[in-house]
Amino acid sequence: MKNQDFKIIIAGGSIAGLTLANMLQKTNIDFVVLEAYPDIAPQVGASIGLHPYGLRIFDQLGLYGQLEKLVSPPNIFYFRDLNGKLLAQHNNIKSTFIEWHGYPMMFLDRQMVLQILYDQIQDKSKVLTRKRVCSVDHEANRVVVRTTDGSVFHGDILVGADGIHSAVRQEMWRIANEQRSGWIPSSEPTAMPCDYGCIFGISNPCPGIKAGDLNSVFRKKSSYLVIGGKGDRVYWFYFFHIGKRTHSPNIPHYTKDQETALLKERAGDAILPGLSFGDLVKAKISSTMTALPEYVFKKWYYGRIINIGDSVHKFEPIAGHGGHSAIESCATFVNELVRAREHTTDRELSTDDIEKVFDKVQETREERAEELCRGSHMQQTFEALDNPLIDFIAHKVFPLYSTEDILFNLSKNMPMGEKLDMIPLQQRPKLIPFKDELTRDFSQQSLARTLATLFFVGLTCLAYWGMHIRTAGIQAEWTNVIAVGFGKGRPHLKKAYTGNVSVDEVMQFLVSSFLPGVAAWDPSFYLLQLYFLVSLFPIISVWTVEACRKRHSMALVSLTSVWAFAYQLTGIAVIAPLFYAMLIIKSAPHTYWWPLNRGVPAKYSRGIVASSVVGYLIPTLLMFSPGWSDNTTQNLIAFWQPSPVYVNIILSLFSYCYNASHTHKPTSTTSVSTHTADLRDLKLVYKVAFIVSVVLHVGTALVLLSKPTGGITFEGAFNFSNPKDWTLVEGLRNLWVADFWVFLFATWCFCVFSIWDLRRVGRATVPMGKAIAALTIATIFLGPGATVAAFWYWRELCMAKTSFPREPVAVNAKEKLQYF
Repeated sequence: MKNQDFKIIIAGGSIAGLTLANMLQKTNIDFVVLEAYPDIAPQVGASIGLHPYGLRIFDQLGLYGQLEKLVSPPNIFYFRDLNGKLLAQHNNIKSTFIEWHGYPMMFLDRQMVLQILYDQIQDKSKVLTRKRVCSVDHEANRVVVRTTDGSVFHGDILVGADGIHSAVRQEMWRIANEQRSGWIPSSEPTAMPCDYGCIFGISNPCPGIKAGDLNSVFRKKSSYLVIGGKGDRVYWFYFFHIGKRTHSPNIPHYTKDQETALLKERAGDAILPGLSFGDLVKAKISSTMTALPEYVFKKWYYGRIINIGDSVHKFEPIAGHGGHSAIESCATFVNELVRAREHTTDRELSTDDIEKVFDKVQETREERAEELCRGSHMQQTFEALDNPLIDFIAHKVFPLYSTEDILFNLSKNMPMGEKLDMIPLQQRPKLIPFKDELTRDFSQQSLARTLATLFFVGLTCLAYWGMHIRTAGIQAEWTNVIAVGFGKGRPHLKKAYTGNVSVDEVMQFLVSSFLPGVAAWDPSFYLLQLYFLVSLFPIISVWTVEACRKRHSMALVSLTSVWAFAYQLTGIAVIAPLFYAMLIIKSAPHTYWWPLNRGVPAKYSRGIVASSVVGYLIPTLLMFSPGWSDNTTQNLIAFWQPSPVYVNIILSLFSYCYNASHTHKPTSTTSVSTHTADLRDLKLVYKVAFIVSVVLHVGTALVLLSKPTGGITFEGAFNFSNPKDWTLVEGLRNLWVADFWVFLFATWCFCVFSIWDLRRVGRATVPMGKAIAALTIATIFLGPGATVAAFWYWRELCMAKTSFPREPVAVNAKEKLQYF
């Protein structure tokens, strides 16, 4: 059989089967669909939810417009208790989903989707009904499929899209056990668990259920999901715990009599105030009762046979991921198959070639399927109030969540969806890019991140050693100086600054460590302190930006005043690596990088420059200004100590005034049109920080190159000296040198790590070697502060973008190494 005669046999006219048929039609691969039932699109009371990650595949197939005409997408979420009382309400779901993903959620009859998929198939003779698969023969170069009516079909590949009770899967197991013992785990036939059952149905319009309404009713050990569709058609589900977990093959099968009895038993359950479940049942068009097993099988294929959809990954339907996962598996299968055929145009695909295709399909899809299975189970147990803790959270904590919180949780799995690689896709504006709209697929890289975190913790230890252990020899003299002063010819140390004894003691300690440099007793020490502290201006600015981001609103990095108190007392070289370690931990998940989380609210973004300049830069420059009296110098040093906190205080006052002067109520969710509104303000933050730092660096370089009188040298300012030669002042300078160099190195390393991180999540393509070289050169010629400001500017733009050109896939080990 030549490559051009290649044929796929699809068992099952399901969503998976007909979707796959449409994909094969698009790629000019021959197929036949064998459906067991008489009708290709029967009305059995089933409905289906469609999420954006599935809709974009339908968009590729030219089906999205037809689906759009049949639905009124969910627009309001209502969460209710067992009495139908409202726990929480979230509006504008439709527009928010379109803003975030480019598509809304949809809910409609499963029959309607099947009909659209069937109608799209040009050659209807390829879709055969009353063809129930009963046996399969696996030959060297083909599969032979027999159906219960005696028909025989030959093909290159058999795809089992025949649901949870898959005949194809059973035949695959039989053949694999005969030909390759151990390929199928012996536990598979009895591994599938079942905790819940469901009655699902469709009803005519009911009072209180409007098109676009989605009602979730939380009950103990059960729950309801009731959705208003187009024309006020009502889709409903009653989920119930079956009492004791069962496993295949002992999962219960329900009769119509059992369904009728349970519907009658639950008729009094409240859905809304004034609307009971019995009212839905009275208006029902059709319904079905079924158990809800959930499982991802360990082996999806053998030889020329592969299973997709419910036949290998079955989820709780409450989250609506089942149909989409089937669609994704179809897309992945077609992608890999087309690739394999492109590489074997001169011959037919061997069984080994086909198994490689199947293996890649399972490798691509298995982890995601397992994640969706777990997530669906968690949602089901939550809405069924499975235990007292969940009950408490559902009634007391869950109602406090914002609309963005709810949709954020629903959206976590959307970007990881697959698509067809060979069919163009219309680009739709969105805030959350799909993985193929980034330069490369997201990679967790947990080990690398762990090592990076430990590295920064190690830098904290190094800084502590350099600042507090290596300088231990001056501690006794330093303590004596604090008590009696620096001695003859030096100013007396002030004892009182605030009137609070404890605070004043801390101030004496800090002032004594700053005074020799600030007062220019050693001009090189003065230059070191001036350069170091003004270089912190960009750091204060960018840390403030990070603290104000939406994604950091509940994170430790937002507590900049706490960090400031810590580094003022122990040294920023001790604390900064811990701050960077927190950012490394926080930035691990792909959701961290979504553009909708990047933004800084206008009430903060517009005040950061002024707050940083007034709160930090001006006090710093005043402290180093010449001509002050000894007393004033000490007062300025003491006043400077909380300067990073001044930034926060001023910014808080600014935000209060901003809110007071802007009476319009901000939207509860981020939109495509506004998500970059803060960029102008943030660019200004980085530009101001850059200019200040460049001026400082160039000025310092000119001073050192001019070799001025007074003994100012690079070595005297920035180099370590031998502890044996230390005076107290020289020991204090070495403490500052350790603070400076470890902090500088930690910040440079974090910039390097951040570039690696941006590459990891598909937001940058710059080679790491070039990035490291650029950071190093910029640090030398522009200064560390300017380098940080410029880097953060570039990083901001990378984080704000919603799509990127796709990087070519690495095809050999050498190309893969470029990732690092």
